[in-house]
Amino acid sequence: MGMIIGKKIKELMQGYPTISDKYNVDGGYFEATAGAEQVEFGAVLSYGSATGHYTVKTITSADQVAGILIASNVKLATTYPAEANVKVVDGDYIGVMTQGGIAVVLADSAVKADIKEGAKAYVTADGKFTTVSTNNFDINAVFTGVVEATFTSTTTGEGAEAVTTTTVDGLAEIKYNLF
Repeated sequence: MGMIIGKKIKELMQGYPTISDKYNVDGGYFEATAGAEQVEFGAVLSYGSATGHYTVKTITSADQVAGILIASNVKLATTYPAEANVKVVDGDYIGVMTQGGIAVVLADSAVKADIKEGAKAYVTADGKFTTVSTNNFDINAVFTGVVEATFTSTTTGEGAEAVTTTTVDGLAEIKYNLF
């Protein structure tokens, strides 16, 4: 037991529900599109070409969001421990979470200090989550305050011409109710 406790176990896993029995899921089929032939669990899904079909595309309005691709317990990595996230491909039967708590990918625009319990979570055009409302979409989601991410700031230039950019690598937990 000491070996397990001696190492940090991740609290969040991308696309996995964070409360095991308190979420709603619709079933359907994944439709691949150019640039989204394979997608990872946790992807923000849009409606596809037919009822019960879902796809990943650039989001231009909140009403395009059908839900979030929930991780499946039947499509597993082929190695242990998994080195990369499992991906779904065209025609896979998938679960689309429409309500509940789930671990999602953060956008570079997310501000660490603003990721706190009850803070509004917005989805970006490319399906990541942020604390910034400008040019992003409200899908009725809030952060829980749980975050496992690295925020790295880099400054280029000097004085008045200095520009600071932040990159974010990690996950946060959101709760949402799409409908």
